[in-house]
Amino acid sequence: MHQFYGSEGEVYKDAEKLDMQQVMRQALADKEQEQSAKQILDAKLTEMQLEVTQRKLAAEKAEEDSEKSARSSML
Repeated sequence: MHQFYGSEGEVYKDAEKLDMQQVMRQALADKEQEQSAKQILDAKLTEMQLEVTQRKLAAEKAEEDSEKSARSSML
């Protein structure tokens, strides 16, 4: 943190306040960026879970169709 001293060696509180405000703004921006990244990752995870479910359903349907076809050819 930057500290600015007056002629008598006093710390200017305004400079400290400005530094603290900058730190707080940066922390808030970082948090917003993290939340945005989390939302993107959550959306990607949901998309991948949906894809897995769709593939499982397609595989189950193909298996059922194969079993039906095998039963039909036995008759």
